[in-house]
Amino acid sequence: MSSCTSSSIETKSYVSNWKLSNKKASKSGATTSASATAKLYHSNGTTVLRSIDKTVKLTCDKNGKFS
Repeated sequence: MSSCTSSSIETKSYVSNWKLSNKKASKSGATTSASATAKLYHSNGTTVLRSIDKTVKLTCDKNGKFS
């Protein structure tokens, strides 16, 4: 049986109006997941125009390959 040895998250925004937050990474058995929230701010810097939550999950099979 495979198991994850670590889990981490790195994020970067290439547009100054988008800010990334709520970054989390976790692992359990053969599955690792990472999540973050992206928020688009108005040019005034305080009003949030849009918010997107995303989660990515990766699972290894018994041979250690992502499935």
